[in-house]
Amino acid sequence: MEGWITLQRKMLEWEWYSNINVKIVFLHLLLTANYKDKKWKGIEIKRGQVVTSYSNLADDVGLTVRQVRCAIDKLKMTNEITTKPTNKYTLITIEKYNYYQNVEQENDIQNDTQDDKQMTNKGQTNDNQMTIKCQQHNKDNNINKDNKETNNTTIALSEAEASTSDTAKASKQIKHKYGAYKNVLLKDQELQALQKDFSNWEELIIYLDEYIEMKGTKYKSHYMAIRKWVVDAVKRKNNKNTNIQNENVFFDILRNEGKME
Repeated sequence: MEGWITLQRKMLEWEWYSNINVKIVFLHLLLTANYKDKKWKGIEIKRGQVVTSYSNLADDVGLTVRQVRCAIDKLKMTNEITTKPTNKYTLITIEKYNYYQNVEQENDIQNDTQDDKQMTNKGQTNDNQMTIKCQQHNKDNNINKDNKETNNTTIALSEAEASTSDTAKASKQIKHKYGAYKNVLLKDQELQALQKDFSNWEELIIYLDEYIEMKGTKYKSHYMAIRKWVVDAVKRKNNKNTNIQNENVFFDILRNEGKME
């Protein structure tokens, strides 16, 4: 596969940069995502989207399917990507693709730097020509991908596939698994609501996940369970831990003063 992508040094400050599995999956998605909107078998695959599957991703990056699934869940948790799964394939959208691959912005920055340094007209013309050639080269590479390359990143779709709007509607009702034991089931909008309303949303999910694993309790809605009682339970647990810590500090002071054996 030919062509290129831009990779900013801000990536070093990315919250998942130290997580090897998440980083390699996300970089692979950047490398394989569509550079421009294209149609394939009646399906429009937009710029920044990839049609693939967890098993294909696992083969491409050298991870297990479980490791890929966990990495995808983390990327969805922080809104880096969204997914639209079907029984045939998974459509992954890189939400900030234009931010990561804003070639025009990079060219503007280069042109501003050239103006500040007062480069000659001849030098500016050569740079612009080189930029145009690189852009055209990249477009040609994406347009002329052969069938073998396409098959590495897509799975065959039936001709009777449901419409894009129906798929999008259905995906909103899909619940994803969270927690170390994968016991907590939440829709994307439910997770987003928890992230918005609770700064300790991860702790709430972990608490419910471990509680279900120990007790085997079933809930019709894990989202409502978190809001109805998990929030208060976590508060009580944290307050109890704080009181124990305060007592330990008090006893340490007494020992240091020689008032306790």
